[in-house]
Amino acid sequence: MYKLFLRIEKCLEGFKVWVKYNTLRRKNRIRYSTKNKKVARLPGDFTRKYKANCKKHKIKYDLNRVKLYIAFNNTHDLNYITEEFYKYYIEPYLNLKRYSSTIFQNKAFIDLLPKVFNDIPDVFIFNYLKKINGVFYDTDLINQKSPETIISNIKDEKIIYKKILDTGSSKGVQMFFKNKNGDFINNQGTNLKDYIYHENNFILQKVIRQHSILSKFNETSLNTARIITYRSVKDEKIHILHQYIRIGDKGELFDTTKNASRIRILKNGTLHSKRLFRDLSLQENEINVDFPEYEEVIQIAKNIASHFVYHRIIGFDFAVDSSSDVKIIEFNTGLTPEPTNILTGSFFGEFTDEVMDYVNKKRMEGKICG
Repeated sequence: MYKLFLRIEKCLEGFKVWVKYNTLRRKNRIRYSTKNKKVARLPGDFTRKYKANCKKHKIKYDLNRVKLYIAFNNTHDLNYITEEFYKYYIEPYLNLKRYSSTIFQNKAFIDLLPKVFNDIPDVFIFNYLKKINGVFYDTDLINQKSPETIISNIKDEKIIYKKILDTGSSKGVQMFFKNKNGDFINNQGTNLKDYIYHENNFILQKVIRQHSILSKFNETSLNTARIITYRSVKDEKIHILHQYIRIGDKGELFDTTKNASRIRILKNGTLHSKRLFRDLSLQENEINVDFPEYEEVIQIAKNIASHFVYHRIIGFDFAVDSSSDVKIIEFNTGLTPEPTNILTGSFFGEFTDEVMDYVNKKRMEGKICG
């Protein structure tokens, strides 16, 4: 009877995943539709090989999406994996969600990592104030009874207010500017000293004055590098899967707005010749520069990734300030392969075989493991 119950429970869980997968698939079919786009037919030989590879690895595929990827990057890659398949059939076996809550889902704690690991440099943005579950703390996580005093002592002309739970794409992020009276006010005219009592989970961060090279792309937004690391299921070594710059729209403060864009960073730190916008338009990248402090960025990403043994895929967001100091904005485990599919080629690339062998083995065993 107990075994029967477990089988029923497993079937129900599988059905829930199937529903979520198909719901996201329908949304993405609309978002990444090839309708009204000049997309060439896939060569018959490639289509046969791609289907065979997907069958071998038990991958659910979408040929229309593959056409779109190839239309942008001209890479006939046999290992393309859609966002919905990655999210519901791969990621749970690579990133153990149970252990994501402290660091990856609560942005109030990532700046404490240098205090835990001696080899992690203190490259995190300074937090003036933290509020966690209704309790105020300073940057060292010491309880504060008078948060207004901390705000009054801030010398900067503007600061970032950022929610720390259930965020993404700059959701819950806003800027407060100091007025003539020395008070910090947002665009709605609300005083920060009042606003801090409306939410229970947030941080107040120092604003970065970005590197002059990155300002060339858009001086109003903080333009960041997304570095995606992978810890191999074969040898546990850290590899860089993908890297690209995220650029905000003109006049916007952040790099995740409606018409934000991305440019692929090549392995030597130089930038690709094409710039992809969120509306899937492609333009020439007319700014021929290298990403500043590229080698240091890669070294830091690999170093931090090596400490998180329950998470094999991590996306880091890096900024570089006007003094050429590298800064980490945040890092996440909930990623989507779609930008990299379009910009560079398949998400796992040369590691697809080992990843899918590992995932399918875990699925057969009924185990979710990091």
